[in-house]
Amino acid sequence: MFKEVTQKILDLLQADATLNQTVKKWYFGFPVEAFAYPFIAVRWVGGPVTVMTGSKERYEINFEIGVVCSSQKEDEAEKQVMDLVEKIDEILDNNPTLDGLVDDSHISEIRSETGLTEKGSILVGALIMLTTFKTKI
Repeated sequence: MFKEVTQKILDLLQADATLNQTVKKWYFGFPVEAFAYPFIAVRWVGGPVTVMTGSKERYEINFEIGVVCSSQKEDEAEKQVMDLVEKIDEILDNNPTLDGLVDDSHISEIRSETGLTEKGSILVGALIMLTTFKTKI
């Protein structure tokens, strides 16, 4: 289930024409090193399992979607990350069951970070937490 949902999130994002034209690299899991920007990475984080009855469990499964952009210009990467995050939010809001793989999902948190590279470029990243729900019998 975890691999399938991770791949489905990637597939839904890659299917969007705007994202596919903008994003240079896609990752299943987070990369150790990245050389192409912007990139999007999706990884499974885990989450609590609630036992509802003897044979029924409710999984709350969290996934992180990382969005990273780089630029020499002061505000370009920041604006690009914001645009990409808004597009990802729209795509996931329009398909909360991820084509039937989960019962429901929603974005539960968005955080951002900014840093500098050794070459003086600005790196801006956003981390989107997607919380999914799945009942298993």
